Amino acid sequence: MEYTIAFLIVVTLLSLAGYFGWRQYQALRDLPSEESMSDEDRRYFRRQAWRRLVGCALMVILAGLLSAWYLLGPNEQALILIEQAQKQPATPEQQRILGQGLLYLSAAFLVLLALVLVAGLDFLAIRSYGLRHYRRIQSDRRDMIQRQLIRLRGERNGHT
Repeated sequence: MEYTIAFLIVVTLLSLAGYFGWRQYQALRDLPSEESMSDEDRRYFRRQAWRRLVGCALMVILAGLLSAWYLLGPNEQALILIEQAQKQPATPEQQRILGQGLLYLSAAFLVLLALVLVAGLDFLAIRSYGLRHYRRIQSDRRDMIQRQLIRLRGERNGHT
């Protein structure tokens, strides 16, 4: 059961990384053709695509680490050593193997943390982009209302 779940997680990670990586590659390829876009927006979309490509690469690395954990056997070795350590003190060789397993798991968790951080940075960039455009819309709306007020006041005073 444990291997089935790990297999599904690895397949899901690789599928998502492949799909979204391809989409971001297409976004980068099509970006220069967008001439109606400001330089600031073009820069935002380019950076967004690169952040997401980094996230895809991290998903592939995480899938590789997870599959290696189950395929190469550190998982089984660690479980056996933990059971033995509960009955008798671990030998230096067993401690070394457990230490390597912990380093391996630490690396996997660091990759996962990096993936979460990249997603957080993407979220903050989206928020900043949205706020910038919201403020621009508000400013345009205020300008439009101001122009209409001037026009309506001119009509009310007999100036057409």
